[in-house]
Amino acid sequence: MSTAFHVLSDEYIIEDSGTGVVYQASYFGENDYRVCLVNNIN
Repeated sequence: MSTAFHVLSDEYIIEDSGTGVVYQASYFGENDYRVCLVNNIN
């Protein structure tokens, strides 16, 4: 069975604004690409 969701952590999320929950779109944004690349997510 494949996993539909992955929980990742990174330092670019700020804790004093919002929930801290974001989605990753590896083709849209430098941080998203880097986090997905480091975690082997296509």
